[in-house]
Amino acid sequence: MSISNAINKVSFSPSSATTAYDFTFPFFATSDIVVKVLVSGATSETTLSFAASPSSNLQFKVDATNNDTSQGGTVTIGGTGYGSGDKVVIERVVPLTQEYDLQEGASIDPTALNKALDRTVAQSQQINNAISDNISFPVTDADSITYNVTETPASRANKVLGFDGSGNINTQSLLGSSTF
Repeated sequence: MSISNAINKVSFSPSSATTAYDFTFPFFATSDIVVKVLVSGATSETTLSFAASPSSNLQFKVDATNNDTSQGGTVTIGGTGYGSGDKVVIERVVPLTQEYDLQEGASIDPTALNKALDRTVAQSQQINNAISDNISFPVTDADSITYNVTETPASRANKVLGFDGSGNINTQSLLGSSTF
């Protein structure tokens, strides 16, 4: 397998009750697949758990396309699955570990080495996704701008992040709850 694109997650917004979701990005093990759902009207997402035979919509299983994980696969959610207004996200999350150990004097298995390099690319992609999901600032900002909040958790409680007159990040007290 050779990872030839930067896709490591896919989102679905089903229009009716759906249990099967196809994805095309490669994965290395079923444990690399994470499924999260945001149900219509909910305020937080739910991470589903893996089950060989999912019995509820809180469980899923993964089948590789043509029994080949390099081709992606299908996530099947138990129960009636999810429907209109819900959002289902399938993501490859590879542990940040190295599994291929090169031994001095030993022959190198090209297939195993390629898989190890693919894992490294997959790990880099998920780190890049995590970074791109964060707030960032232009590289042209002055070096004097600070982006760190160093207050204690107790000091930050009931405050929001804001910017002072110089553009530095700071915490600011919330206004009365009914004045927003």
